[in-house]
Amino acid sequence: MIKAELVRAVAQRANILNVKIARQAVDAVFDIIAIKLETNEQVTISGFGTFTPVHTRGRKGRTGTIIQFKPHKNLRKSISKGGKNHELQRTR
Repeated sequence: MIKAELVRAVAQRANILNVKIARQAVDAVFDIIAIKLETNEQVTISGFGTFTPVHTRGRKGRTGTIIQFKPHKNLRKSISKGGKNHELQRTR
């Protein structure tokens, strides 16, 4: 699903006649999530999942030597049990 499809689905589900308003709502949700992740806060959406920012500095290689690379942020995602069950029901 791409963002345009998500906007149309939100508009339909929430009975919003103006797609522009639905797009603004979806953009607002994504903006808030992005701001929270940028400030290193965990975002948990009940029944959907958890997004946790993780800082990566280096790792051990196969030989046990430490491989250094530029520090950066990664995002750890975990789907809640409710989200997994919902997805399974929709695909059947």
